[in-house]
Amino acid sequence: MKTIVVFLGSFGMALSSGDLKFPPMRNIPGTNLSIPLYFVEDEPFPLKPNLMRPFPRRELDSAKTIFSGQHSSARRTIECALDLLTKRFGIFQKAFETNVEVTVYIQKYMCCL
Repeated sequence: MKTIVVFLGSFGMALSSGDLKFPPMRNIPGTNLSIPLYFVEDEPFPLKPNLMRPFPRRELDSAKTIFSGQHSSARRTIECALDLLTKRFGIFQKAFETNVEVTVYIQKYMCCL
């Protein structure tokens, strides 16, 4: 738990305390299945309601092995996208030197790219 708070600062504290407001569950298009939004994390992070992490590596059955592989693939895709943004736009190579509102807009625009 402490790792998340230290790593993510006020965001991590809001997440761990339950103060972070998530959008409501939504149906998967074309189905009746409702799912919440998740953050995809590595193994060191604790399992929380909105944090999805892979199964521990010991004694996995085939379904858990497949899930962990797909989870790892999704996480690598996200990391590669952020790496490409960092290389293309140097803004992510240092701390933002703007106010919070401008920082939020910058991050949203980068996600759109």
